[in-house]
Amino acid sequence: MLAKSELYRIPVLGLTMRLAEFPAINRHKRNQALADLARARQMMESGIVLWAAPEGTRSRTGELLPFKKGCFHLALDTEAVIVPVAIRGIHKVLPARSWRFNLGQQVSVHIGEPIDAATYTREDLPELMAETRQRIAALLGG
Repeated sequence: MLAKSELYRIPVLGLTMRLAEFPAINRHKRNQALADLARARQMMESGIVLWAAPEGTRSRTGELLPFKKGCFHLALDTEAVIVPVAIRGIHKVLPARSWRFNLGQQVSVHIGEPIDAATYTREDLPELMAETRQRIAALLGG
């Protein structure tokens, strides 16, 4: 998982992610973020499959938030296949910015048709982001 560096401050989660060697992205320092993305690229080029949340955070209501560009640059650089995934109802089970778990809520996972980033150029980054967003929105039912 391509994770924002803030997650590493969460006691058990951070330790677990470090042990699993999840790449962290420092979203507040551009130079560090670029180095972090370079490490993630090396991982992908070695055959490791990464997943990323393009929003960079969870919404309180389940609506799709604006996408960040980093994982799309990574997809273009590695000619990755993007598999759009939407998780309906997760915001009720694990509310954003909360330690509260609401068990017993219905959650469903929806997987869309893959997008081949190799068919896009750097100049097409906005189109790749828009296509991915549209597919995820459709999977969410919106």
